Amino acid sequence: MTITYIWASAISGENSTIVDTTQTVNKINVLGVVAPVAGQTPDVSTITTDTEGVTISKATWIKESENKVLTSIDTFEAHQKYVLVLETLPKAYYVFAKEIGESNITVNEKYLKAEFIEERPELRLYYEAAEAVSSESWVIRQIGAGKTDVTIEWIGNENADGYLVQVKSGKKWKTVATITKNTTTSKKIKKLKAGKKYTYQVLAYKNVKKVVKKKTKTVKEPVGALGSVVAMTKTSAPKAVIKGSAHDYVKVSYKKKVGGAAYYVLSRSTEKKGTYTEIAQFTGTYTDTDVKTGTTYYYKVKACNANGFCSGNSGAVSKKPSLGKLSIKVKSPESGKVLITPTKTVSGEDGYVIEYSTKSKKGFKEIANLDVYTKEYLQESTEEKKLTGKKTYYYRARAYKVVDGKPVYGAWSKTQKVTVKK
Repeated sequence: MTITYIWASAISGENSTIVDTTQTVNKINVLGVVAPVAGQTPDVSTITTDTEGVTISKATWIKESENKVLTSIDTFEAHQKYVLVLETLPKAYYVFAKEIGESNITVNEKYLKAEFIEERPELRLYYEAAEAVSSESWVIRQIGAGKTDVTIEWIGNENADGYLVQVKSGKKWKTVATITKNTTTSKKIKKLKAGKKYTYQVLAYKNVKKVVKKKTKTVKEPVGALGSVVAMTKTSAPKAVIKGSAHDYVKVSYKKKVGGAAYYVLSRSTEKKGTYTEIAQFTGTYTDTDVKTGTTYYYKVKACNANGFCSGNSGAVSKKPSLGKLSIKVKSPESGKVLITPTKTVSGEDGYVIEYSTKSKKGFKEIANLDVYTKEYLQESTEEKKLTGKKTYYYRARAYKVVDGKPVYGAWSKTQKVTVKK
C-alpha cells in the first residue's frame, strides 16, 4: 500500500514540530507498508519509496509498551500498539505528521509525528495490531510451481483498476506483469530457473489522467501494495540411492543435494510398478525400520523447496532386508566324525542349518537344523550319512529367521572342506 506524506525543508538536528502545510516543498510516497496483524512476523523488506531523491534508509518495528525492537523471530500480538520507524535520507529534510491522498491504512492522525534522532529524520507510524482473521489468513501467496514457473495469487482491491506484479531485483522492484482487470487476482510467471527463490509484490493501481508535455496521458498510479511473497520454483528430481541394510532396516538417501531443496520426501512400495506411499520427510539419510526380513522394498525420493512444492519422483531403487552371512570352521577330531562350529553369529537369526557334500559345488544335503543357542555340531558317520576315513567332505551353513511362521534364510557361508580321519 502507498502512504503519502507532506515533507518540508529543515535543518539537521532541529527539533521537529508540526508546520503549516503552506511550507510544503514536496511529497514523499512510502510503498509496501504492511500493517501489523496478530500472529504475523514483522516484514520491512517491501518498504520503499518512489519519490525522486529520497530513500528509506532504515525501517524498524517497535513494540511501544516495552520499547522493544522487533526481529524476524517475533510476532505481533492482537491489540498491542506498535510503531513503524522510517528513517529517510537526505538529512536536509524531515517528514512530518500530515497524511494525505489515498491510503488503505487506518491511522489516527494525532499519532503521526516526525522527530530528529541522532540527526536523522524519522517518520513514526503508530498502529494497534489487528486480530488475525483465521489461521489461514493471507494477502498474497504462492499457489503453484513448476521447474521454470511459479503462480501467485492475492486478495483483490475492488477500488483498483488493475495490478502491477513486481519482482525484487537487488534493492529495486521490476514490473513483470500488468493486470488490467481488478477481478484477475492470480498470475503464472514463466521463464524462471529451477530451484530458485523469487520475491514478488503486487501493487494495486488506478488509471489517472496527467498532462505530460502539454499532452494528456493515462498513467497507472499505484494506490496500495498488497504485500509480498517469496515464491520458489520446483527443484530438479534427485537420484535415490541405498546406503545400507540389515535384516531389520534399509537406509535410503540421494546421490547429491539438489539446489533449492529444503527437504526430501521418501515413498515406498513392495512392487516396482505398484502404488507408492509416502513414509517420511528427511534430509541426509533415512533409516526405514518398518520392514520385514526377506521382503523386497522399492523406494523413490523427491526434493521439496521451503514452500512445499516438490519435484517429480526419482527412479526406483530396491533392497531386500536380509540376514548376514555365517562363518564356520570344520575339523575331524577322530575317525568317522566331523565337528562344525560357527565362528560368526548373525544379528536377528533364530537358528541355522548345516549341509554337507562330497563335491565342492553341488550335491549338498542337510544334516542339521539348529537353534541359535547351539554353538557347535558333531556329525558322526551313519549308514545313511557315512563319513569315510581319508575322504574329503565339504560343508556350508546359513542362518534363518522365522517371519510370519516361515523361515527366511540368509546367504550361505563360505564352503569349508575337511578330510576325515581314518
